[in-house]
Amino acid sequence: MCLVVFCYTLQYTNYNILVVTVFRPKENGTVIRDMISYIDHFNWSTLALSGLESTGSPPPTSSVPLGFGAVTTMRSESPGQNTSLIDVSSTSTQRDNNKKILWFNKPSWMTEHILEKTLQNCEYRNCHTSTDMKLFDTAAAVIFTISSGLGNQPPVTPDKRNPDQAWVFFTLEAPSYYGGLGQPYFAEGWASTMNWSMTYMHDADIFFPYGTLERRSDAYSRNYSAIYKNKTKLVAWFVSNCRTPGRREDYVQELKNASLEIDIYGGCSQEGLHLPRFQSDDINQTLSHYFFYFSFENSICEDYVTEKLFAHYNYDVIQVVRGGADYKRLLPENSYIDSANFDSPAKMVEYLKTLAGNKTKYVEMLAKKHSVQCNGILAEDDKSYSKSFCTLCQKLNKLDENKKVYTSMHDHYRQDRCKS
Repeated sequence: MCLVVFCYTLQYTNYNILVVTVFRPKENGTVIRDMISYIDHFNWSTLALSGLESTGSPPPTSSVPLGFGAVTTMRSESPGQNTSLIDVSSTSTQRDNNKKILWFNKPSWMTEHILEKTLQNCEYRNCHTSTDMKLFDTAAAVIFTISSGLGNQPPVTPDKRNPDQAWVFFTLEAPSYYGGLGQPYFAEGWASTMNWSMTYMHDADIFFPYGTLERRSDAYSRNYSAIYKNKTKLVAWFVSNCRTPGRREDYVQELKNASLEIDIYGGCSQEGLHLPRFQSDDINQTLSHYFFYFSFENSICEDYVTEKLFAHYNYDVIQVVRGGADYKRLLPENSYIDSANFDSPAKMVEYLKTLAGNKTKYVEMLAKKHSVQCNGILAEDDKSYSKSFCTLCQKLNKLDENKKVYTSMHDHYRQDRCKS
């Protein structure tokens, strides 16, 4: 009997495949092709066999099916003879190693295509996001947004939950925003269900800030004389939430009582000033006339710094901050004004007016601010998306090193982390 043997190698993602194909004639003229594929994934640990029957010449190399994840057997000449060496479907393959991240109740402002884009740049590239609830039982992780859509009970009871599935609770709101232990996610049914936290807090398992600041890699030149000359008004504030836990509105009223000149835009404006459209040119045109912008948070909570700061950081205006974050750690020194550093509202008003009248000091402060740039949370290239979801993907790929259970979400998301 004459045997014809072909050997060749293929590469598929992280696999190296050595294919040995043997063609041998039968009495009826049919050619049997036995294809043995050695699939190398790190330690050449998987062996697959397949047998195909054909008449005539063998197919070209490009048409050879890879068959990852399927049951494959050697073709037998004698019916009923089982010469299968391995069931590939029971082994770990590239497809089986994919990690699905299911959003149980995804925030409307977060788009899946941005998440998928950021996940492509991670150290581990086998994670994918979805909102398809059919994947609930098989997903590697389920993210629950605790600010909306949660009842007093989890979607499945503990005995029916996938034991290898990580549950992640997500929020970007401050604890004071929800009003404490009466919220559904503190109900007894949710006790000891969550494995990881994904919040703006620095001690979260997965840190998810509203935005990130990074030092500029190249020189940033601005005509600061022209910028300063264009400014004719003292303070601008964009705000539509008029009653807040942090009572920022009361503090602003005290500033006004101390003769602060301020223009308030949005739903809280008594002069009917409308917010500029959410476009860079419109906001820049408005803020270019002001020396200062109020980045006041609605709550005074540990680590809580939001788009109030990040969304307006890149404009040519000095920001006055009020919140519970460690601004010294977050922002360049002498690039902002912290309201907490003044003994009284009147003292801050006096300082703002003095600084606005000093071109040299004002320009120096603005230049220091421009030494870093901001990537806002709503931008497609936002670094907080990338780092946060890459961290989640890394944890899923190192599950044994990151096993953890929160007795209660309140262990992390505590009211005492807020002053108001």
